[in-house]
Amino acid sequence: MLQTPKRARRQTMWDGVEQVLDDNSTIIAKNKEFLNSVQDFETTKQACKAKFQLADNTPKGKVEVKDKTSDALITSLKSASASLCVFAHKTNNTELETKMDIPPSHWTNTRDTVLVDEAQTIIDQVDANATALTDHGFTADNITQLKTRLANYSTALAERLGSTSEGSSGRETAEQLAAKTDDILVHEIDRYAQQVEESEPEFYKAYTNARTIKNLGIRHKKKEEKTAAAKTADAKKTEAAATAVKK
Repeated sequence: MLQTPKRARRQTMWDGVEQVLDDNSTIIAKNKEFLNSVQDFETTKQACKAKFQLADNTPKGKVEVKDKTSDALITSLKSASASLCVFAHKTNNTELETKMDIPPSHWTNTRDTVLVDEAQTIIDQVDANATALTDHGFTADNITQLKTRLANYSTALAERLGSTSEGSSGRETAEQLAAKTDDILVHEIDRYAQQVEESEPEFYKAYTNARTIKNLGIRHKKKEEKTAAAKTADAKKTEAAATAVKK
């Protein structure tokens, strides 16, 4: 599961709180509404985790498929445009030559529906000059392959856009569940725990410790000990100051 540092820290805090609550279920069971809040917290927490996993994982495989079909399509488009460009040059078709004189870098910067539109434009030119292009090395099989690759890319693109929408929807729901989980902690469980601070001090201490979100990504360096030379220098300064005072 892909996580941001903030999400990871919050999830760690939730897990720690859940463990403390489970370990002290006897205390919690004495208060019916406290128990209900704990059950709501655990249920919402699990639902939130599942939604985040869905949002994170839904698009991944389809992105890879789209990228592969994009690469294949671009390979065919480079070949087609090159063949059309040579054909146009030899037949003095300046307008077509200008249109088909496309640098390879152009395709790597073209995305999604724009690539589909430009591919269709080239296919139209290929179909219009199919017989002549055979003599230039771009055969009927190449034309069929180009059209197939465009169809494959269009399908992958549609699936990718659809899964992105699903992932975004799932993420919004996950964020809402995360907010609900925190709300249960802040407005219910924190207050119930406060009720038993005096009667159950060990539970209260463990709970408040678990509620602290720790930034595990930060490591503070220990202060370096002074070297022997530095200590000697400090001693000399102290001695000199004492001598000056005496004088």
